[in-house]
Amino acid sequence: MYDEKHRFIQSNNPKFLLQKGIREKLLCHDCEQLLANTYESYGRKVLYGGEEIEILESPQGKFSYNLDYKKFKIFSLSLLWRASISTREMFDEFKLLSNAEEKLRNMILNGNAGETFNFPFYNYVVEEERFGFIMPPEKYKDNSHRIVRIIIGHFTWFFLISSHTEKFENKDILFKEDGILKVRKIKMSDTELIKQLNLELIQK
Repeated sequence: MYDEKHRFIQSNNPKFLLQKGIREKLLCHDCEQLLANTYESYGRKVLYGGEEIEILESPQGKFSYNLDYKKFKIFSLSLLWRASISTREMFDEFKLLSNAEEKLRNMILNGNAGETFNFPFYNYVVEEERFGFIMPPEKYKDNSHRIVRIIIGHFTWFFLISSHTEKFENKDILFKEDGILKVRKIKMSDTELIKQLNLELIQK
């Protein structure tokens, strides 16, 4: 559900879900602290409240956030990277290519968010209060692009991991260097399959 500022809220301890559900000791202590205190902290505040952000609303269940591009991009990339190198059972079937893992690791540790088309992504959120869980990442292909879907609580990321991301047709929905995160709100009843929603987003 959402509060009056359209921040994403879950009733079952959302900060614990994000902090513990996908996290694992994968870096040295100092690097973990840097990632947690600088980027993951910002991401949690954006999703669950605590960060003052500008919200730009538009019709048809869509709205935009004006965010810190570097912080939110690195926070998002850290989710993708952690999922790929994790030893936890829920991530057993998900693995990026080793060169992609290394590129992500270097970007995160060096505080380099990259340009829009360096691991670009777009997002949507589900309105239902009970829609609060983590799903294993899923890789699939759509219109020649390889896509990774990650769901945490109400929030879903679609990462493009193809070598030709700059050719993605619907560039307007991507999170860009201007810091504008365009998000579509949906109800679970709007679509039967999350993949189908993904196709709808790309086509619009």
